[in-house]
Amino acid sequence: DGRRIVSASSDKTLKLWDAKTGACEATLVGHGGWVNACAFSPDGRRIVSASSDKTLMLWDAETGACEAILEGHGDDVNACAFSPDGRHLVSGSGDKTLKLWDAETGREIAAIPTPYSVKCVAVHLARPRLVFGNVGGSVLIVDPHGLEWGGAEGAESPPARAMTPPDSTDVGAREERRGWRRMLPFGRRR
Repeated sequence: DGRRIVSASSDKTLKLWDAKTGACEATLVGHGGWVNACAFSPDGRRIVSASSDKTLMLWDAETGACEAILEGHGDDVNACAFSPDGRHLVSGSGDKTLKLWDAETGREIAAIPTPYSVKCVAVHLARPRLVFGNVGGSVLIVDPHGLEWGGAEGAESPPARAMTPPDSTDVGAREERRGWRRMLPFGRRR
């Protein structure tokens, strides 16, 4: 709803901020390592966080209470996002997997192997597609059922660190290199 901002920190906490005043409203404590990423659910009632302690945590955005700890990654969890309907979560890890989770039960639904450590994820708003960046300098796109892969790869590219889900019907991710930007469209079957 734009009233609050959530931030992740190397001090193992998340902070909730008033977007208008900039005042810190709450500090969420519970992770045992750096908090690498966080996101609000589409309805703004929940927060998911990803940590170097190899876990995801689900939080009540109003009370700051931890609702669930999701375990299953074998390395730092670097990225997390809610699906547009808020029913699912996606996480990316240094263990070279994307994982899909049921946001209500915390149950792992699927693990999708990736070629490199995953650094960032975004969920497409209109299609069932996950866009993720990795330390190999690639931006890749996968159907959550693992049926289609596409994207842009390049040994000269720096690691992808952040993305925003596209709001159109085309899947893509923005890449910035040497002061210019380009859209990386959905690619071919692999």
